[in-house]
Amino acid sequence: MKNLNKITKYFITLFWLGFCCTTLKAEVVITEFFILQADNSTVPQYVELYNNSNSPIDLTDWSITTLDADSIIIS
Repeated sequence: MKNLNKITKYFITLFWLGFCCTTLKAEVVITEFFILQADNSTVPQYVELYNNSNSPIDLTDWSITTLDADSIIIS
């Protein structure tokens, strides 16, 4: 749960930073994310990406990494 709060605060900060900076012109934007909170839940985890350009974007080498409180990779 501690990691969830940390991740949530991080994404909220990124959202407001992007929202407030009108010069930010990202091609790929995270529009929505869901992190599983309850044990044994059947609800999927996901991150929704939006392509803000007119061209296809190759996501082949992209990844999402989760860090614990000590900044050690856990997934």
